[in-house]
Amino acid sequence: LSLFDSAELALVAVQLGLGHPTGQPLHTLLGFVFSHLPGLSPLVGLNLLSALAGALCVIPVISVTEGLHGGRFPPQWLLLAVAVAAGLHPALWEPATRVEVYSLAALCSLWAIARVAACTASVDFVWAGFALGLGACANSYVSLIAALALAPGVIGDLIHRRLAARTIPLACIGGLLGLLPYLYVLAVASRKGVMVWGRPTDAESLRHYFLGLDFAGNRGIGWQQWLAQAGDWIVWAGERGIFPVLAVGILGYLFAYVPTKSSEEAAKKDKIIAERKNEELDAAISKLQKIIKENEIREKDYEMVTTLLQRKTQ
Repeated sequence: LSLFDSAELALVAVQLGLGHPTGQPLHTLLGFVFSHLPGLSPLVGLNLLSALAGALCVIPVISVTEGLHGGRFPPQWLLLAVAVAAGLHPALWEPATRVEVYSLAALCSLWAIARVAACTASVDFVWAGFALGLGACANSYVSLIAALALAPGVIGDLIHRRLAARTIPLACIGGLLGLLPYLYVLAVASRKGVMVWGRPTDAESLRHYFLGLDFAGNRGIGWQQWLAQAGDWIVWAGERGIFPVLAVGILGYLFAYVPTKSSEEAAKKDKIIAERKNEELDAAISKLQKIIKENEIREKDYEMVTTLLQRKTQ
């Protein structure tokens, strides 16, 4: 356990209660399962949930890398830097060592980013939206940050027509499905004998709960306080080595998105190969049509053979 929310999250998970807004229902439901694993104490089970979610983050990170490198591999020194930063830096792994929601939310958000990075069909955006919705059921801010990180690339692909416009409503549908665990808030609000924050049982109390009005007093800071807190964060980040991690992220972004001469040449070569394959396909179909005409094969058989040839080529 740690200070602030950790003990509260553990209590509501063990009891199937309701924590502070906006509820974290995914962590509560999974936490209940892990806190009641046979042979483990509740706190060990809950820490196992955090550790497991943190370790599984490696899978979507690898998928994102494979989806973005576009056939180009980064230099060995950059791979080593990423491995050291991801494997040893406490800022990335510390939340996975205690009862918290951040590892679970990060896993869902990284899953969404991986689905978009490796997108091959519109259904990938359904899964991406679903993952962001699930992530919001653990921590809404982490999912929001992931969505904002995806937005520039998605908007650019829409403008250049690399993505169909229908992918956005599909992502929204997936997101709504991912948010279904929030129905748990309605189901648990009237429970007695367990911790239920605010007991949001009617429309007004639900509005108060989901808007986080219990914390409204923390939202009215002036720009001087904001600058002071920003300065404190910069000092804190410098002392804990956050900036090298940010530098690695910026280098990765530049490597993934900024076109190089070699990448442009590779794209041209791929385009030439695709055009040649299309020409070969057209020639094969023309030859097949000639053979069919000479041998007077029935039109039904011709359509069947042509369809099979096209499917094979695809």
